[in-house]
Amino acid sequence: MTSAFIVIPTLDPEIAQKTGNDAISVAGIEDVELCIVHDTKRTGATKQLNIGFKKGIETTDAQYICYLNDDSSEYPEGWLARMIEALEEDSSYMIAVSAGPCRGGMQRKCPPGTPKGVAVISRGAWFCVVMKRQAFEELGYMDEQFSHYAQDGDFSFRASQNGYKTICVKDVYVHHEVNKPVFPWWREDSRKLRAKWGMRQKGK
Repeated sequence: MTSAFIVIPTLDPEIAQKTGNDAISVAGIEDVELCIVHDTKRTGATKQLNIGFKKGIETTDAQYICYLNDDSSEYPEGWLARMIEALEEDSSYMIAVSAGPCRGGMQRKCPPGTPKGVAVISRGAWFCVVMKRQAFEELGYMDEQFSHYAQDGDFSFRASQNGYKTICVKDVYVHHEVNKPVFPWWREDSRKLRAKWGMRQKGK
C-alpha cells in the first residue's frame, strides 16, 4: 500500500491542523500520517522542516514525504495520488511541486483545469511538494544555513547534481497565499544561495 508522511511547519498549530485535515481528506490514498511542527522560537521553516522530515524517515516506512504550507488550501480531489503517480513516471523524478500562485516559473502558468502533464523544472516554490523517500536517504536533509527561504532551491540543485529531476505537476492546482518575503531572512538566504551555487545576482 502506498504511504505518505506530511510535514507542516507553523506558527499556529490550529491552522496547520485544519490545512492537514483538509488535504488528507482528498489525498486519494489512505495511508497518510500528518506531522505538525510548531515553530515556538520563530527560527524559520528550515529547522522545522528538518525536524518533521527526520521524524518521517526515522520513525515510519512512508514511501513519500510531503511538505505543505500551513496556508495552502483548495486541494483538488486525489491531489497526492496524482503527484505520486507523476513521480513514478520516470525513475529520475525525485521532487514534485504542484501548480498554484507563486512569484514566478511554471507553477503560476498552470491554472485550474490545465490538462494532465508534467514539466521538468530547475527549482520550484515549495508550498505543496512531494518527494520520494530516496531523496532524503541519498541527499540528506535541508541545509540549515538557510533560515526560511532558499532551502527548497538548494535541495533541488543538490538533487540535480545527483542526476535527479524536479517536476511541476501541471494538473494539480493548490491555492497558496503569496505574501511579501520576510526581511532580512529573504535577502540573506538569497545571498547564501547565490554564494553556494556560484549564481550571479540579477542585473549584474
